[in-house]
Amino acid sequence: MLLKLYYLYSKSPKKTNELEAIGEEQKEVYDFPKGRDLPVCCHGTRWINHKRRALQQIVDWFGAYLVHLATLAQDPSVKAADQCKLTGYVRKRAHSKFLLGCSLFIDVLQIPSILSLALQENEVDIQGIKSLLKAAGSLDALCNKSSEEWCTVKLVASRIVENDSETTYQGAKLTGYSSLTFSMCAIRAKADLEKLQSNIKQRMSLISYGLLLCFSILPAGRHECLPNQMKTTKPMLEKQLNSLYAYSENRWRLKELKSSHCKLRWKKL
Repeated sequence: MLLKLYYLYSKSPKKTNELEAIGEEQKEVYDFPKGRDLPVCCHGTRWINHKRRALQQIVDWFGAYLVHLATLAQDPSVKAADQCKLTGYVRKRAHSKFLLGCSLFIDVLQIPSILSLALQENEVDIQGIKSLLKAAGSLDALCNKSSEEWCTVKLVASRIVENDSETTYQGAKLTGYSSLTFSMCAIRAKADLEKLQSNIKQRMSLISYGLLLCFSILPAGRHECLPNQMKTTKPMLEKQLNSLYAYSENRWRLKELKSSHCKLRWKKL
């Protein structure tokens, strides 16, 4: 679905101009974010963050997309076959489970996006380690929250307007919106979030959390203030570095490296 929406506009300057015109008109009525309203590519090298950005763009500009697609579906200049495709496309996107699903999975993908961006650097420095710690803490906090309290879900809920006759989001009509629909989407998102939490904990179980925490107190970038910080952190740092040395020494034996040479370099460190 995300790819279809992206290719629909990326290969048509005419549709792009029409969408931007609708976006400019709706900015006077609805609270749209800064920037362009075009769908973004949802695949690439750092695919987790690409998916999250694509979902975020849909949530931010959902009304403009739906209004424009509905207009295209009734445009007589569009081929009849394409009109049928667009009508079906609008019907599926207008169902509330599509919008609610996007909002839920933006929050679910936020944590792995942090991990992905941190670990795909050529070198993982202290700032990257801090990102790992932040992601682990954010994941636990998100799991303990009710789905209704998730950041993007609350934002989307605040934009939904329910009347006696219809339900709208940024001026676009939503179908099938109910507490049951949200519960079904939330159950799936929660299940995927719990799997994600389990997988990340399993992969990080081989890492000493205490060691990561110890490194996280070191400043990133400038190190002039390090001696002053060492007065309070030195005992914990020494304990964790000794544990790291013991682990490293065992790895040296397994790889048949010269332990004396490695030990000398370690002491210099």
